[in-house]
Amino acid sequence: MDPNVINMPSRELMTDSMESPMLTARREALRKVERKKHRESDAKKLLMLTEQFHTETMGREELTDADVKRLDEIAKLARSVKERMNE
Repeated sequence: MDPNVINMPSRELMTDSMESPMLTARREALRKVERKKHRESDAKKLLMLTEQFHTETMGREELTDADVKRLDEIAKLARSVKERMNE
């Protein structure tokens, strides 16, 4: 058995402080990319929902209960997107 292998910590036992700075930076870069993709996806969904809502309610004088519920969902998504943009 190689004596160097025994002295090396296993991957499961390694903590973030034991990782190399390069590995930590790469992992953080990947997290940033994933967060960006998620923000872009949510922003596109928000745009789609608002355009769809506008098209469906255009010309109506009053909103239905279902319309109000959809507006609440759109507002919730908009707040979520805004919060993520500020992170």
